[in-house]
Amino acid sequence: MIFDFHTHANYADGENSATEMVEAAIEKGLSVLGFSEHHPRHPDFRYRNDPSGEVRGLSIWQDYIVEIDLLKKKYKGKIEILKGSEFDWLSREHLAEWKKWRVETDWDYNIGSVHFLGKWGFDYFEDWEVGRQNFQSVEEIYTAYYNSVIEMVESANDLFEIVGHFDLIKKFVKEVPANAAELAFPALDAIAQTDLVLEINSSGWKKDCAEQYPSLEILRAAKERNIPITLDSDAHSKDRIAENFEKSKELAKKVGYEELVVFHQGGEREFVGT
Repeated sequence: MIFDFHTHANYADGENSATEMVEAAIEKGLSVLGFSEHHPRHPDFRYRNDPSGEVRGLSIWQDYIVEIDLLKKKYKGKIEILKGSEFDWLSREHLAEWKKWRVETDWDYNIGSVHFLGKWGFDYFEDWEVGRQNFQSVEEIYTAYYNSVIEMVESANDLFEIVGHFDLIKKFVKEVPANAAELAFPALDAIAQTDLVLEINSSGWKKDCAEQYPSLEILRAAKERNIPITLDSDAHSKDRIAENFEKSKELAKKVGYEELVVFHQGGEREFVGT
């Protein structure tokens, strides 16, 4: 079975229409395709090139919800379409916004991700170079990042199902700290106390870090803590749907995973063998 739950169409930062994404997924042999569009983000949290004052994604949000519901019906029997979203964790002060989005429609699943440390959007290169200067060391950046992941997990684990690109903070780091995995352990411990699922996100192979999220060492630590996993691509174009699916599956096997989580409509979970 091939599946992918972390994908983006052209509502915000994707390249292809949702229909084009579905057709490509069918051609690639997927059984389940989940859309996880970025939730509208508070205008105080902006990347350098974001339009000033605009709530990113708000203008298309209802269109997204309506279209995915229509695609579910249109492609029934050909491929299972799931309606998901990707939450940007900002801080506990914005938890009410998450709760509002969670109940606005019948989501099949949601992804919780950290892209911001304070007002710093660290996963865009121009922002990375400026923001990193506010820290004394890369280790300090990693610690701040994982503290934010812990805050997200402990405060909102009932609002999402998948932890997105767990060690995203390494994206532009040229010299990864020797203790990078150890710095992540407290966040893994927090996840292990919930029923959240960790994704192997293959998009990292195309980024500066040149490896999947999370690293093999972190993935091994997740297995030791019995944290369930799934496989995702974070595709922003149709050609990258389920990218490196088999490669990700082999990594899962390498650290001892025998099962993967597959989500279905209505939030149902299925465990399939690696």
